[in-house]
Amino acid sequence: MWELFNPIDFEARALVQNVSGNITSLLEYLVLKMLTGNGIVVEALKMYIVDEMSPSTVASKLGLSKHQIRGYAQRVVEKIGDFRKAFLVISEVYDLLMRIKPIVSNYGHRKICMVCGRELSTSGEDHVKRYHREVVEDYVYSILTILKIRVSKRMASRIHQMANTPSTSSL
Repeated sequence: MWELFNPIDFEARALVQNVSGNITSLLEYLVLKMLTGNGIVVEALKMYIVDEMSPSTVASKLGLSKHQIRGYAQRVVEKIGDFRKAFLVISEVYDLLMRIKPIVSNYGHRKICMVCGRELSTSGEDHVKRYHREVVEDYVYSILTILKIRVSKRMASRIHQMANTPSTSSL
């Protein structure tokens, strides 16, 4: 009976049921990277944390340094609490993050906000955090909602499988 339950599902469910500031903080970080055109950071994190590639391999594939890869991973782990939780969150939301289109565009050496049209003298992240916080919050809320639905459906499916599997134990 218990073999129907994947331990990752239990952890994912517990993670989602206790939606803490840690998950929200991590999602804000990842959404901000996508909105500012730094999706390479999310890609690097997936390759390193989820796909278990070495920092050197990820760095060579993406044109980054292995120190950058480790730095991104360290920030993520600091936000979520541990590597296993980072693995769970990134593996569950990666496809959703990849759908986010940047609102900051690079034109040569200039960065332009596509929402308000401002030319940015600071980093795109600072601008989006300061002037377009609601965009980040909307994406985070949507991702959390989808994450809850996915985990609930997966658990319901597992329970259904368990209920329809004949018991092998006899008294």
